[in-house]
Amino acid sequence: MLRLFKIEFRKLRTNKSFFIFTLIYFLSITGLAWVLGGSMNFDNFDLNLGDLGVFNFPGIWQNLTYVAAFFKIILAIIILTFITNEFEYRTIRQNVIDGLSKKEFLASKFIMILAISFVSTIYITIVTLIIGLTQSSFTEFDIIIMNSSFIIAYFVKLVSFFTLIMMIAIILKKTGFSLASLFIWAVVVEPILKWKVLPENLGRFLPLEAMANLIHEPFSKITNADKIIGNTTYSTVDPIDIIINIVYITIFLYVSYTAIKRRDL
Repeated sequence: MLRLFKIEFRKLRTNKSFFIFTLIYFLSITGLAWVLGGSMNFDNFDLNLGDLGVFNFPGIWQNLTYVAAFFKIILAIIILTFITNEFEYRTIRQNVIDGLSKKEFLASKFIMILAISFVSTIYITIVTLIIGLTQSSFTEFDIIIMNSSFIIAYFVKLVSFFTLIMMIAIILKKTGFSLASLFIWAVVVEPILKWKVLPENLGRFLPLEAMANLIHEPFSKITNADKIIGNTTYSTVDPIDIIINIVYITIFLYVSYTAIKRRDL
């Protein structure tokens, strides 16, 4: 495992795009935290999200992980480009010639996904703790750790999404085609399946919907909009959604390995 990690790290450290996009990702989250933590003025109207309890423990875990998850597309582009480049520049063939099996090649990419997801999760944990400890009205330890399970959900969400990206990249081998396919699935195919084809109780099992269900939108509850529109809001992580995503991760890995195994490199 350490050997495979070193192989991937050796490739990434010479990749300027990796460092640029990673920097953009971390700066985006840091900038968002700075903006949300301050007071915003709209036509002489001051809005401070802290006054709404957005940064109070334990709700801050859900609030910040929900927003931070939108930035995962930046990391996804890194992973997608990195994997498709392996096929475009035929480095995967050279890796196999040099003694790396197809299974090890896939394992090295999954280790990269785990590492990126882990670092991102640690970072959002630190940001959440800093903002929470400085702005929350509740700083008792038992309240701080309450609902911190959203950090686990955030990690699973990243791994699940990035493994899906990896599978698409391996199957299509082109960055543009892969991004277009993901966009069509997210905007056209899955919504049609969810709202027009599948029964309502089965919609949660669609891949992107399963990822979204890990961290539900929290702000309608904070603003009481959920009571006005009659929607149900969720403030905890459902273990079933964790299990569904782990199953999807396994499926994505299996399909990825099958595609590589059958392909003539």
